[in-house]
Amino acid sequence: MTISKITVRAIMVLTAAVGLVLPAGFGPARAVESTDANRGNGDQTKRMTANRSGLRVGRRKVIVGTASYYGGKFHGRRTYTGERYNMHAMTLACRRLPMGTRVRVTNLKTGKSAVGRVNDLGPNGRFKHRVADLSVGLAKKIGFSPSQGLTKVRMEVVK
Repeated sequence: MTISKITVRAIMVLTAAVGLVLPAGFGPARAVESTDANRGNGDQTKRMTANRSGLRVGRRKVIVGTASYYGGKFHGRRTYTGERYNMHAMTLACRRLPMGTRVRVTNLKTGKSAVGRVNDLGPNGRFKHRVADLSVGLAKKIGFSPSQGLTKVRMEVVK
């Protein structure tokens, strides 16, 4: 038994007016455009998990922006992942990347880079425009003195 498009539209309008919800598969079939993600084309489609904001992070994802450091008063406290924060470790806090992501952080002023791991959420509050909070250990490794306060960085997801 087939249902015409006019009948389907009439049912949809009536149910919307009454406030009922139709099942997801109900209605005329629609063609879905095939993408690389659907085909499984090797490196082009390898993706990591989606983070809180829904951003898909590909293997070669690059984020450029301002970073700060965080240390002293947070040393020894629990991070978002549950581990204790060590200000001398090679870690960073980032809202745009999933927890556990390994990232090559490059200081655009000095050109030095190091690999760190995302283990916390941040920057928070009025500092949300910043891309990351670096641990003191990671900041020193890339030539970013904590006395500077802020620096421009390039963050590239690594395997």
